[in-house]
This record gives sequence, structure tokens and C-alpha cells, in this order.
Amino acid sequence: MPETAGALAVIPARYGSRRLPAKVLAPIAGRSMLEHVWHRTGQAQTVERVVVATDDDRVREAALVFAAPADVVMTGPNHACGTDRIAEVARTVPAGLYVNVQADMPLLDPALIDATVAALEADPELGMATAAVPIADDELANPDVVKVTLRADGHALGFFRQYPDDQDTACHHVGIYAFRRQTLLRFAELGPSPLEHTEGLEQLRALENGIAIGVALLDISGHLSVDSSKELEAARKAFEAGKLSGQAEG
Repeated sequence: MPETAGALAVIPARYGSRRLPAKVLAPIAGRSMLEHVWHRTGQAQTVERVVVATDDDRVREAALVFAAPADVVMTGPNHACGTDRIAEVARTVPAGLYVNVQADMPLLDPALIDATVAALEADPELGMATAAVPIADDELANPDVVKVTLRADGHALGFFRQYPDDQDTACHHVGIYAFRRQTLLRFAELGPSPLEHTEGLEQLRALENGIAIGVALLDISGHLSVDSSKELEAARKAFEAGKLSGQAEG
């Protein structure tokens, strides 16, 4: 199979979400959540191809409604996180860069993907990059909102669910990751780290093993992820109101 010239975006899509089962197939404005993520990911200028990676036939059948069979990849069922699932794809689908786009962000602004890829490409020494946006005051105490603090060089210093009281600077982390292939495969080979297991944050595996993470910081909205029925309803209302950032829905 020829190598994808631009970035290969992979959407790891599980059916059995712990907090909101089957959320990737939840209907929003006449389409599944997964289909919205697919279309918005494809609007990113740096993305050459979008692939859905799943271990569930129900997700595969839903994805085949809008994606070509070659762009729906069945993977093993026992991956510890989405990035491990993407690493399985990377072993057989060659690309210059790989982007992990979570399947629960139907309001994703494609600019976040482009900025993340640009942050990785701008520094040849980096193997991995992610994105962040300004954080609202009411998000600081919310453990469902992951916070990131930055070093002076713009790399990630730490990721938190419970933000320390003695800290006064943080950003809202957006769960998009861009990888060079070698770093992606190394990440998967390392296996889950202690902090990753404790916090439920896969990016801590990289920091615990000395992998620097570049951070693209954008002053935009539209990154809403869906982890609860309340957030699902908020996403539906946003679509109804037409409150979408980035390009028009495909």
C-alpha cells in the first residue's frame, strides 16, 4: 500500500464507552457522532486521509455508511488506549504523520488538527504534539476537563484532572495527538505507565518515558467532547443553533 503523502488521521472508535455506552453511534442532527467527527476531521488542510479504527462490528457497519471499506480498519480488542489502537493501524498503513482524533468530538474545529500537525512539523526533534485552548474558570475544578501546563519552550509540563490549588496557570487540553511513526510505535511498545493507569490519561505515558510533547495553543472554541448524556444534549443543541466553529459541516 503506498504511503499517505499528508497526515493520516485515525479515529479510534470503541462501542463500549464506560460513562456513555455506544456514544460514538449516538445520533446528532441526523448523523452519528462518529460521522460528524469523520467529516470535520477531513476538513483539516493537513489531513490526506481519514481512517476509522474499531474492534466492533456495529461501529464498522455504521462507519461504512460514510467511509470506503479501505478506510474502516478492524483492530484487536485489547488496546489500553486509542493511541495503541492507532499504532496497530500504523504497522500496516504507511504515512508520514499520524493524527489521533477522538471519536467523541463532534464539534471539533479542523484548525486544531492543522495546528497540532504544524507544531510537530515545526520541530524536527519532536515526535509528538497535541493541542490546547484557554480554560474557563468553571472548568478548573471539573475532573472531566483535562488541564495542561506548559514549559517555557511550549512543551507540555504536566497533565491533570484535579488541578493543584497552588497553580494559577493552565490550559484546557484537547485530545488530539500528532505522531511521527517511530514515536507512535515506541509509545505502544512501552505499555501503560503508572501515572497513565492512575489518572486515565494516555499522554502521561509519554511524559513518564521522556517523550516531549509539543503543544499548539489556540484561542478558539468548538472542541466539546462528549462523555455524558448532558454533554450529548449540549452537542445536539449546538448543532441545532448552528454554533459550529471551523468550516461548514460536510
